[in-house]
Amino acid sequence: MLALCKYLVLLLLFFLNQGTSAQQTSGITKQTAEQAYLYGTTEEALTHYLHLAENDPNNWSYQYNSAFLHLLKGDTAKARVKFDLAQQLEIQNPWARYQLGEIILNEGDTAVAIELFKKNLVHDKSHLPSILVLAKTLNALGDSDEANYYIEKALKYRPYSFKTYLIGAKNYELNGELHNAIRLTNRGIEVFPYRELLEAGAGWAVEAGDEKAAEKYGQLLESLYIDSPSKGTRTTQAEESTFQDQTVTGISDLLSEQVGKRYIYKTKWGPFRLGTITIEYEDTTTVNGKECIPVSYKTVSNPYIPIINMDSIYRSYFDIVTGRLVFVETIVKDTWSNYTYFCILDHDEGILTQQFVDEQGRLDVIYSSLPADLVDGTSLLEKTRILVHNRVSSWIPTLINPDIVWTYIKFEDRKESLKVMREKTASFVVTGSANYSGIAGLTGSFKGWFTTDESSIPLKASFKIFIGSVKIELERIEKVD
Repeated sequence: MLALCKYLVLLLLFFLNQGTSAQQTSGITKQTAEQAYLYGTTEEALTHYLHLAENDPNNWSYQYNSAFLHLLKGDTAKARVKFDLAQQLEIQNPWARYQLGEIILNEGDTAVAIELFKKNLVHDKSHLPSILVLAKTLNALGDSDEANYYIEKALKYRPYSFKTYLIGAKNYELNGELHNAIRLTNRGIEVFPYRELLEAGAGWAVEAGDEKAAEKYGQLLESLYIDSPSKGTRTTQAEESTFQDQTVTGISDLLSEQVGKRYIYKTKWGPFRLGTITIEYEDTTTVNGKECIPVSYKTVSNPYIPIINMDSIYRSYFDIVTGRLVFVETIVKDTWSNYTYFCILDHDEGILTQQFVDEQGRLDVIYSSLPADLVDGTSLLEKTRILVHNRVSSWIPTLINPDIVWTYIKFEDRKESLKVMREKTASFVVTGSANYSGIAGLTGSFKGWFTTDESSIPLKASFKIFIGSVKIELERIEKVD
């Protein structure tokens, strides 16, 4: 009897191991599949996710990502099957049902697609893609009242999306309400300097005879997008173009001088230390055929303060020749979010490509036009360091993934003496405002202090996040071994 029991136990272990042996032998895991998507090819990533889905067919993210990658490859039939399977696995999750609805809508079955999008809002009333596609589709069907109902819903739940303003303005335009289209466009460009929004607004302004709006949109297009046709007159265009060239060259020189240095900042909320921010200027490397200087921001929270948890790294790569931002790599593990994010800035083609793996393990990609001098959080600081000596205030297009927004930088005509690292230091004062919600809910006005020498080292900053006012101060400078 004992021998029989041992035999049955061994047999059971054998069958249990079969479920994982194929994956172990192949070495394919969720992490390797995600790496294939971010660093490899669509074909490689698809092969990995299909393998994972075969071994774990009830895993929502494996089925969804297989469908998404089929869609990227243009295989709509296979994508539809996988999205349908995924939406059955997690009824509450809107993403697979949304993608399935988009496929069905493109096939011409509008009624079924609308039903799927509306079902999404039963489970998630703020799912923006479903809200916006409903507004767009209903307006095309002539139901402008219900379409506008969904636009108002989008503005209520997700005001920080340029698509909300673009689709809403297009709805007004289709109904012959050009002045309302322009009004909503003006609201949109206060936050989002997107080419699509500006070009649409310029066309509506010309049609409506609104010369002031047409000139404003045209000026913004010319200053932000190199190949935009002229729709207005810029008296300072040549001067600003020269200034921008000097700025990016200055960033390249500044970064080259900083390589091998590490700046450590303490972050405080009232008397409490929230954590530490480390800025490091790393050795040159090659990205997409360009020699680059990586600058990394590492944020680590104080483990003794439970209301906030941060262990994230933001790395930006600057072209050593032009000084332009060309690649962004972000791994976020925070209280409010958990995702991996890659961004490619193709300045030759004027295309911005953003790739995501979100906290659900869901893949996504967004393509958009690339403003000529787009910065992210890291390069915004580096650009400000250069602008300090030019004493020029500026609205700067900023990438706060996945959106392009405005950040306003203003230079005060005064100096302040600060005590930093136990020494008194003269500093230039910079103030600004963010018309968006950034990392940890960063929004509204902010203030910074920079050294008055050529390095313009950031010494101190104050800004608001979701828990209140926060201060950052330079603690020490190190050389990287």
